[in-house]
Amino acid sequence: MEKLCKGDKIALIAPSAQIGSIAKIEKGLNFLQSLGFEPVFAPHLYEVRRYMAGTDRERAADVNWAFAQPEVKAVVCVRAAAGAARILPYIDYELIKRNPKPLIGFCDNAALMLALNKK
Repeated sequence: MEKLCKGDKIALIAPSAQIGSIAKIEKGLNFLQSLGFEPVFAPHLYEVRRYMAGTDRERAADVNWAFAQPEVKAVVCVRAAAGAARILPYIDYELIKRNPKPLIGFCDNAALMLALNKK
């Protein structure tokens, strides 16, 4: 993997809890932009399914989408809570293996990171 450079696109995904509004992630967006990165929102980033950011399949689709975009150089999980482990059956591990990039997150997103590392 190459190091990130100014102007690189970073995909924002929510594989667990929903964010509700851009105000909840605005500080992080501003920080990424101040470093010269271009945040790109996953298609289901603002979905709400109870306390999750969409269905398990929608959240997994966003992970797959982020790794499929050649212009995206890194992926950031904007929220954590519970639920990342539920999307593991829907992840396209071969796609991710062909398109490696940094995945940044915390808390239950570690389940996703561990699964990607093992596969």
